[in-house]
Amino acid sequence: MKKFFFGIYKNLTEFFDKYFIALTVLIGITCLISGIYFGNEKDWLYKLLYTIGSISLTSGIFAGIAKSNQFTEIYKKIFREIIYGTEHLENRNDLEKIWDNVTKTLSHKKFQRISTLMNSNIKKYFLPLEHDYYYNDFSVDINIEFCEENDDYIIVTEETKFKIICDDENLEINTTHKVSLKTDPSHRELTKCKINLILDDVIQKDLEFKLTHEKNFLVGAYQKDLNGKKSYSIVRKDEKKYSLQYNPIKKQLAAWIYNNCRVDITYPKGLFIDFSGLGTLNDFKIDHKNTNTHNRLKAEYKGLIYKNQGFFIFFRKI
Repeated sequence: MKKFFFGIYKNLTEFFDKYFIALTVLIGITCLISGIYFGNEKDWLYKLLYTIGSISLTSGIFAGIAKSNQFTEIYKKIFREIIYGTEHLENRNDLEKIWDNVTKTLSHKKFQRISTLMNSNIKKYFLPLEHDYYYNDFSVDINIEFCEENDDYIIVTEETKFKIICDDENLEINTTHKVSLKTDPSHRELTKCKINLILDDVIQKDLEFKLTHEKNFLVGAYQKDLNGKKSYSIVRKDEKKYSLQYNPIKKQLAAWIYNNCRVDITYPKGLFIDFSGLGTLNDFKIDHKNTNTHNRLKAEYKGLIYKNQGFFIFFRKI
C-alpha cells in the first residue's frame, strides 16, 4: 500500500515539476478571464479570482525566466566545453588566429604598450609554426690539440649527434650545416676543414660539401634532404685546423628547437676555455675534470633550447 501511494506521489511530483510553468500560466489566465466574465470590480468573487490569477500568472512567468536562465547557463557550459575542447580545436583551421587573440588579451592586461611586440616575439621564437620537427638530445664532443708545426693553430676534432623528430613521415626536411673560419691572410692554406655525415648509421659518400675562400674566411656548407620517416639519426664528424688568434670563439645557435643539449670538451693544459649559455631560459650544468695532460669540461642542459639560443666557447692560449 505504501509503495502504491509513494508511486502516485512520485508521478504527481514529476508531472507538476515538468508542467508547472504551463499549469500556473493556464490557471492564472483562466482565473483572470473568469473573474472578468462572472463578476465586477466590487464583487468578492472577482477580487478572489483576480488575485489568484495574478499570483499564478506571475509565478509562471518568473518560473519560466528562472528555467530559461538555468538552461542558458547549462548550454553555455556545454558550448564552452565543445569550443575549447582539444578534440574540437584540433579540427579548426584558425588556431593561429585564436592563439593571437588569446596572447594579445593576456599580454595587453599587464603590458599594454609592448603587448603587440611581445606577442610577435613569442609567436616567432617560441611557437613552432614554421617548423614541424625538432632536434632531440643534441650532443657535441670536442677534442682540441695544439698543432705541432705551428702552436698558434689548434686541431679540433668534433662529433655532433642528434635525432630529428617529426610526426609526419611525408614531411620534407632540409637539414643544413655551414662552416666559416677566419684565416690568417698570409697563411690561408693552413686553415683546413673536413666533414663526414652519417645518416641512420650510413656514411653519406655523395655529400656535396665544397670549401671556398671568401675574403679572409674559409666557408663551406651542405644541405641534406630528408623524408619518408618520423625519426632520423644524424652524426656529423668535423676535422678542423685553424688559427686560435683569428678564431677565439666557437658559437652554436639552435637552427630550431633542441630538446636537451650536452657538450663535452677535452683540451690541453696550455689552453684556457670559458663556456657560457646564450639566451637559454636556464643555465647549463657545468662540470670540470682534469688529468695530467688535459682538462675536460662537460656542460649539460635539460629542457628546451629555442631558435637562436645556444652556447659559446671562448678559447685563449695560456
